[in-house]
Amino acid sequence: MRLSLAGVQEKLLLARADDRWCLPVDGAPSTHILKRKHALLPDTVANEGFCMRLAAHAGLPVAAVSAIAFDGVEVLCVERFDRIRGSGGGEVARVHQEDLCQALGLPPQRKYEEAGGPSLRDAALVLDRWSVDPGAREQLLDLTVLNVAIGNADAHGKNVSLLHLPSGRIELAPAYDLMSTTHYPQASVTPGMLIGGVRDITAVTLPDLVREAAGWGLSAETARERALSLLGRLPEAAERAAAEIAPPPGLADAVRRRCGDLAASA
Repeated sequence: MRLSLAGVQEKLLLARADDRWCLPVDGAPSTHILKRKHALLPDTVANEGFCMRLAAHAGLPVAAVSAIAFDGVEVLCVERFDRIRGSGGGEVARVHQEDLCQALGLPPQRKYEEAGGPSLRDAALVLDRWSVDPGAREQLLDLTVLNVAIGNADAHGKNVSLLHLPSGRIELAPAYDLMSTTHYPQASVTPGMLIGGVRDITAVTLPDLVREAAGWGLSAETARERALSLLGRLPEAAERAAAEIAPPPGLADAVRRRCGDLAASA
């Protein structure tokens, strides 16, 4: 099974104003997304919350999240990164974003590479064409290494986005929807976007990551050093994240082991 099957994870869009939760009506922009646990899988709030905080502590740009009780129900509260609030916390304005499928003119049904959707190389080419950020490909590599380390096989073409800033600048959006799918034995291990051609995310090695990044134009040395640097930061980041949002049993240890295995595969 895939975790992003339509209708299996309930979400609610709300706006936060004057320390109150509000329903955005009449075209008002939402500011937060509240996500309940997955209908078919346990601990998804803790899983995603931990993985998102892990990414933040490792230095990746990532949406801000917190695990809260909302009307007696545990939810993951995700602050929208595609919003700008006026000075003094005033009016909220939307920032245009488009995911990789939209940027390439592909329907949502083709978000997985195995279904004819985008590849990581496609993502890199889009960034090369539209982003003025010279480090965009390195950021994409960081996200790919992270997804391998946490076992996120559901990173597909709608989970990578571009932000169109008011200045006209286009850049890779912060990471979102990060979760360890390999924590669930019933979930598919086929990466949403293949990495070095490997069809099982648990079998990806550091040389596979380097080969994938080399296909985008990064030098093998740069890709290897960048990946090892992130892998070296993730164990401590996992400890810090676990202190904020307790992960499902065994997940933090699994991430630390995977980091060690990846680094050793060099």
